Amino acid sequence: MLAENLIEFLTRSPAHLSYRQILDQIDPALCHKRVAGVHTIWEELEHTMIAQEDIIRFTLDPKWKSPPWPEGYWPSEDTPLNDERWPVSVEKFFADLTLLTDMIRNAGVDLHAELPHAPGYTYIREILLIIDHNAYHMGKIMQLKKMLTEDKS
Repeated sequence: MLAENLIEFLTRSPAHLSYRQILDQIDPALCHKRVAGVHTIWEELEHTMIAQEDIIRFTLDPKWKSPPWPEGYWPSEDTPLNDERWPVSVEKFFADLTLLTDMIRNAGVDLHAELPHAPGYTYIREILLIIDHNAYHMGKIMQLKKMLTEDKS
């Protein structure tokens, strides 16, 4: 039952739109528009995807090297901004999410067990960290969408 609940929060969410519903609503033309003082929609998704990948790889691979904090968790300001980057980021986000849900479904993984290479860290802790972090940044993406599309009249 725990595995099904975790997967529900990662793929359907009983409390808000699913990640798929949120990202499907985003017009790629909005992805690189900047609201003063905040990250763009694409930067928010890219950050979410980088952090999600890092947590998953950390959980599954004892040799994984995390990016430097905090700069490695955000796209470089030198990254070219174009419409082609959005679908690539969305696809990568969902590919990693599938990897995570496959791990959760794996009967050989005790979700309450400590990671063999990281005492004090459990599988469930890392999964909940992803759920929390993703939900926070998806909310920011929806807020940015609203700010960029509300009637200015």
